[in-house]
Amino acid sequence: MNFSETLENFVKKTLSVVPGMWHKLAYLAALRKESGEYEHWGLSKRYGKEATGSALSSAHSGVFVDVLRKPVATLLEEVKENAAEQQLPEKEYVEELWLSRKPMIPSDLGGGSQKHFEFTLKALRRLTYWRAKRLQDGSQPLPPDR
Repeated sequence: MNFSETLENFVKKTLSVVPGMWHKLAYLAALRKESGEYEHWGLSKRYGKEATGSALSSAHSGVFVDVLRKPVATLLEEVKENAAEQQLPEKEYVEELWLSRKPMIPSDLGGGSQKHFEFTLKALRRLTYWRAKRLQDGSQPLPPDR
């Protein structure tokens, strides 16, 4: 099986069942060792270490760029859902994203940039902080943009 088939198989069968952009990005980051190499026992056993590493690197770059292309409102909605799923306040969930941001940045940025990613996370941090403060103050949240 060649590289593109390995990547397609991975994306379709494994990554496609991971819900949401943030979970996908965290999952791929968790598969990368400190050395920068990706490790996935099942894929490596079936397709070989080199093809697996290339496929995971490519998938990581793709998801990273997909996150950067999403509107902040969409990313914020996913933050809200993920925080509720983990029974965390939104701002704590975003803080966890911020603290774990470095492994989420792939070696091959795929046309994205680390600064753009960090700016996106900073925007989410500010928005979740602002929303939490408005709720704490008893203020009504603003209606969503239409």
